[in-house]
Amino acid sequence: MMVVRGLKLSTKLRCVERERIVVQKSLFSNVDVEIKKFVYEVTEWKLVVQHDYELTYLDSGTKVKVIGVDSRTVCAGEILCSVIKRGDEIRVVVHRELCKRSATKHRFCSVHSRGEYSSYIGYVFGLRNEVPSTGLAMIPHLVYAMHAGLNNVKVGIANMLKNVTRLFEQIFLYATILTITEDVHKARSLELRLSSISGVVDRMRVSDRIRALMRALERRDYELKRFVSILLRMIDAINGGYEGGGKDYIPILTLVDEHLDFRRVNKVVENWRQVREGVYVIAKYVVGGIVLENVVNNEALYIPYASIRDRVLPLTPIQ
Repeated sequence: MMVVRGLKLSTKLRCVERERIVVQKSLFSNVDVEIKKFVYEVTEWKLVVQHDYELTYLDSGTKVKVIGVDSRTVCAGEILCSVIKRGDEIRVVVHRELCKRSATKHRFCSVHSRGEYSSYIGYVFGLRNEVPSTGLAMIPHLVYAMHAGLNNVKVGIANMLKNVTRLFEQIFLYATILTITEDVHKARSLELRLSSISGVVDRMRVSDRIRALMRALERRDYELKRFVSILLRMIDAINGGYEGGGKDYIPILTLVDEHLDFRRVNKVVENWRQVREGVYVIAKYVVGGIVLENVVNNEALYIPYASIRDRVLPLTPIQ
C-alpha cells in the first residue's frame, strides 16, 4: 500500500520581469503600480509516499503499474512539534507518527482525531473554533493570495515548515506572499478578514480552475491587472496601504510556461477510479499536480495533488 503524504520540490528562479501597470483600485480611482514577476522553474519534484510505516519517494520518470481503483483516504497521523524561541531565533523539532488506518472523520482515524495535528488541521480549515496552543500552531505562518483566472482569487495560510510548497500543490497563474504572522491564530484571523473582500472566493472545483487558467493564459496582462487590483485592497486591509518593507514594488510569483501547459493533457482525473489499469510513467509536474502517461497509448492524465493527498495509490513501481 502506498499513500501520498507530500510533494517535494526544488525550484530555480528563471528570470525576474519588472514592469509598471495601471490598475483600478476602486470604482473611481486608478493607481500606477510597479510589480516584479519572479518566474520559477521546478527543476526536481517527487511524490512523498508512505509504504508501511516508512516514507519514500516516487521520482519523475518512475514507471508504475496501476493495479486497482482503491483510493480510500488514510489517516494523516500525528505531527508533534516542539517550539523553542530565543529572541528572534526559533528552533522547531518535529516528530511525525504515520498511520495506516482509514480516515473516518476529517482526514483522521478514531485514534488520531483527538491528537495535536487533528486539532491544528481542524482550526486551519475552519472545522474547529478552539484555537490550538501547541505544536505547529505556535510557529510563524505565511498568508498568501493566488489567482488562477476569472473570478478566482484565493487567500490561504501555510506554516513555515510547509512554506511556499503549499502554493505549488495548488492551481494558480499568479501568487504572492502577503505577510508572515507569529502563529496560526493571527494568520487564520487575517485570512478570514481578507476572504470577505470583493473578488475573493473560498472554493472552486479543480476542473473549473483549470478552465479558468487555460482562458487566463490567453490574456495574461488582463488577469495580472485584475489580481493586482484585488491585492491592493488586501494590502490596504492589512496595513492601510502598500509599504512592502521599504520596497517600491509588489512581488508576484509565477511559473514557466512548461508548468502551465495543459494542452498535451488528454484527461483531468479528479477521481482515481477514472484511471484504468496498465503501465504508466510519472511524467512531469504541471501546476497543482502531476501527469501520468500511459506507455501503450501515450494518453496523458493530469492528477491534481489535492485529489490524491493522504489517499492510497493502487500502483506498484516497476524496476
